[in-house]
Order: sequence, then C-alpha cells, then structure tokens
Amino acid sequence: MRRAMNMIPTILRYGFAGAVALLAASPVSAEMEGPARLHERYVTLEPKLRASVFNAPIYIESNDRDGLIRGEAYGVLPHAFTVFSATIQQPAAWCDFATLHFNIKGCVYRSRTGSGILTIYSGGKQYEDPRNARRHEFLYTVRAATHDYLNILITSDDGPIDTSDYRIEVAAVALGNQTFAQVRFSYRYRTLTRMMSATYFATLGRNKIGFTVIDRDKDGNPVYIKGRSGGMERSVMRFYLGLQALFESLAQPESERFEWRIRRWYVLTDKYRRQLYELAQDEYLDTKRKERASWLRLQSELDSKR
Repeated sequence: MRRAMNMIPTILRYGFAGAVALLAASPVSAEMEGPARLHERYVTLEPKLRASVFNAPIYIESNDRDGLIRGEAYGVLPHAFTVFSATIQQPAAWCDFATLHFNIKGCVYRSRTGSGILTIYSGGKQYEDPRNARRHEFLYTVRAATHDYLNILITSDDGPIDTSDYRIEVAAVALGNQTFAQVRFSYRYRTLTRMMSATYFATLGRNKIGFTVIDRDKDGNPVYIKGRSGGMERSVMRFYLGLQALFESLAQPESERFEWRIRRWYVLTDKYRRQLYELAQDEYLDTKRKERASWLRLQSELDSKR
C-alpha cells in the first residue's frame, strides 16, 4: 500500500505530461481531424488563448468521469512548423524533452520508419538509476506528416497500479511563422487509483495548487484550483515549458544543448514557483546530469544490439 501511495504523484503528473513527460486529455478518436479542422479550432480558441490563465497561449479542457481521465490541450509555440515537425518526429527528441521532468529518470527508444517504441523510466524527485526505476513502454506512430500538418499517436495498454489504455495524440499545423499544436490524451483507472489519489490530495498533496482562480478569500486573495484538476494544470504548464526549452535549445551548439536545456527549463518553471517548485536548482541540475549519463548508457547498449 505504501508503494502504491508513493506512486500516486507520478501517475497524476504522468497522466498528463505523462507518459512521455508530459499531458491529460479526451479519448483519441480513431479518425484524425486533419489540418482544416485544426485551423478551425485555432480560430475558435484564439480569444481564450490570448486570455489564458497560464500567462501563455495555452488552453485546456478536461474531465474526470467514470474511471476515465480525458482532456485536450492547445498551445501556440513561437517556432516555425517545419522546425517543430522535423524535431518532434524524432523519438530522440521525445527523450530529450521527457527527461526534463524531475520524475522521469530516463528514456530510450527503438525506431523504424514512421514508428517506434519509447521506454520511459519514472521515479521520485531525487537521483535514481533508470535500471531501478519503473519502466513503461509506449508505441509511437507518425500517422501524418505533410508540409503544414503533423499527427503523432502514442499508446500504451498498461500503466502504474491499475491504470490502463494510455492514448496521446499530438497534432500541429503551421500558423504563419509559429505552430499551433493540440495534445489529446486519456487513460483509464480503477478503484485503487481512485482511492489512493483521493488520499494523496487530502494529505501529501493538500497544498498543491493549479493556475485557475476559482474564488477569492475574505481578504480578496485568489483561491486556486486543487485536486486532480490542479494536477492537470501543473502538468500542462510543465509540458508547455518543456517544449519551449527543447526548441529554444536548438539554437545552441549541439554539444551545449543538454546543459542549456535543463537550465532553461528550471528557470522557466521557477517563474511559477507556487505551482511548480519541487527541487532547488543545484539539486535538479546535478540529478539530471547523473540521470542523463545513466540513460545514455542504456541507449548505447540498446543500439549495440541492433
């Protein structure tokens, strides 16, 4: 029971940005919406993106009902679509992105044309050798890739404790010299996860807050959303800031990108200290350097077997 309880924060973070570091969403439909539909979504959501509570062009919708967590996240990234598409189609980039999160201990990939397998290793906040961490595999498929539209689907049948049916869809279209991206995700959970998450938010996670202001106290100070919805908001912000750090790092020499990326992600998340703070900067940086050395060895061993 204690081990299960300790996994709850990871499931809640993992569910959204989750599996691949990152996101929480509505069920992924078998049919792709296509670029025209995604452009229509942007036109509809543009006012909400400008007025986002995240102080960034992000909008999320989500619900938690009948054992299914589902939602959608939309965001405008200040990067050209050609760069976004070429980068995000590479499984290695997902590992670079996923491992920014303090709960992700490592990531390796096996790829072939248009698909591959991502293996994510998750654990606590402090350093942990990926070999000793929890291992979770995801099937990665590029379903469409044109000059102005991208659709990627990531799935896993099973997850931690009694969670299952993880589905993440990333779709994006060109928006001038920027990129409009949609992330849909969902996963199912049963009784044990429901009980453990309720206990977590009543105890260890009782002071965790999201970004949405749901009320004002008697002094006029904002009261922020908590619980699972607050967890989703924290995850989506980490996801967005992770993408920002990843794409900004591309301007650096390749040999300097990792160090630049982890420093940048920390600085970006520290702007939202009330919601996102978990580790002191020196501890976070030292942990990520050690973990990277460990998962790169795992990747090298995997590559040598091909």
